[in-house]
Amino acid sequence: MAVTPGLKSNSSVRKSTSPTMISINKHFLTIAFSEYNGVVLRQERNLPITIEFFGRFSPEDLALIQQFIQDFNRISKTQKFSVNIRSGNEADLWINLFPGTQLQSIQKNAKGMDQMQYTEYDSMFSDNILFSVNFTEQIFINSNLPTLQRQHYLLRAITFWLGITGDATDEESFFYPGNAEQVNLTESDWKALMILYGPTIRNNLTVSDVKNRMWLG
Repeated sequence: MAVTPGLKSNSSVRKSTSPTMISINKHFLTIAFSEYNGVVLRQERNLPITIEFFGRFSPEDLALIQQFIQDFNRISKTQKFSVNIRSGNEADLWINLFPGTQLQSIQKNAKGMDQMQYTEYDSMFSDNILFSVNFTEQIFINSNLPTLQRQHYLLRAITFWLGITGDATDEESFFYPGNAEQVNLTESDWKALMILYGPTIRNNLTVSDVKNRMWLG
C-alpha cells in the first residue's frame, strides 16, 4: 500500500478521513497565495535545484531536509531537487542556520554592509527566518530555537521558497500558524505541493486562472 510522503502508515496519531479533491484544491488556493504574491510563484529551472548549507546544522537537521527532498522529488511532476548537497558558492539556494544575534546583525547591516553584499532582507515568521528580497536565493534561520521549532522553520523556509507563501486554515496542516513544532506535512499539504508542481499550474497564474484550470469556477 502506497504511503503519502511524510506520513507514517503505523502512526499513533488520530486518523482522519482522506481529504476530498475539493478540500485539497481549496487548501492549495489558501497556501499558494498570500500578501507576498498575487500570482503563482514556483521554482522553474532547467536542472534539479541544488542546495548548500552554512552554519550550525545538526545531523538530524540535515536528515530531515534530505527526507523532504526525497519526498518532494517523488511527488513533483516538474521541478526536482538534486539529492547531492553542493559545496562552494554555486548552489541555487543557500540555507544559513545562524544565531539570532547574527540574524539581527544582518538586518542592521542591510545596506550592503554584510560580508555577502546583499542589500535588504525580509523578516518573517516572528523574526525566525530572513529572506533576501525579491525571492532571491538566501535564507537565514535562527539556530537558537528549540529543536522542533528550528526544524519546522527550516522546512517552512524551503516550502516558502518553493511557492507556499500562505497560512493554512486547517489546524492539522504543517502550514497552520500555530503548528510551529510540527515537522511533518499532512496528506493535504503534500497534495497541495503536487498541484503546485504538477503540469496544470504555471508561474504568474492568478487565483482566477488557477480556479478555471481546477474547475472551481
